[in-house]
Amino acid sequence: MMLGMKKLGGYWFLLGVVLAVGAWLRLDGLGEYSLNPDEGMFFFIGDPPSLWSMATAIRMQANPPLFYLALWAWKYISGEPYWLRLLSTLAGLGAVALMAAWA
Repeated sequence: MMLGMKKLGGYWFLLGVVLAVGAWLRLDGLGEYSLNPDEGMFFFIGDPPSLWSMATAIRMQANPPLFYLALWAWKYISGEPYWLRLLSTLAGLGAVALMAAWA
C-alpha cells in the first residue's frame, strides 16, 4: 500500500511539473503580438452591441457558443490581447489537468 501511495504522489508531482512548464510556455510572450484575424473575429463576435446580435452571429459559427459568452464576460477585465488570450490559455491548462486527473 505504501508503494502505491509513493507512485501516486510521484504522478501528481509530475503532473504539477508538466502543468507548470506548459503554463510557462503558453504565458511567455502571450501579449507581445496583436490579435491575428481569427482572434479578432472571436473578439468581434464576443463584443456585440447587444446580446441578441451576438446570438445571431453565433448561429453562423461552427464554434461552441459558451466560448463566446465566456469571452463576452471576460472582456470586462481588460480588452488587451494578453487578457483575451489568457481565457483560452487557462481553459487549455484546466483541460489538461482535468484529463490527467481523470486518467
